[in-house]
Amino acid sequence: GLLGLYQGVPLRDRGPHYSGTLPDKISVFKVPLESSVDTVDELMPLVQHVVLHELGHYFGLSDEEMRESRGDLH
Repeated sequence: GLLGLYQGVPLRDRGPHYSGTLPDKISVFKVPLESSVDTVDELMPLVQHVVLHELGHYFGLSDEEMRESRGDLH
């Protein structure tokens, strides 16, 4: 399932007239995250991973670009 979601205009896609839009939003989905781990100790690293992944989207990186550059953000 979906663990996180970035909603907004990626930073590298914003032009000189970018304004008047809603703030960017990163959502982290509790139930799918909790269902993906066996222990509470595994939860925090997974949440950190998901937030970093969604921040990558904020900066305009695609899933493939993140896989190529980090190998662990997908």
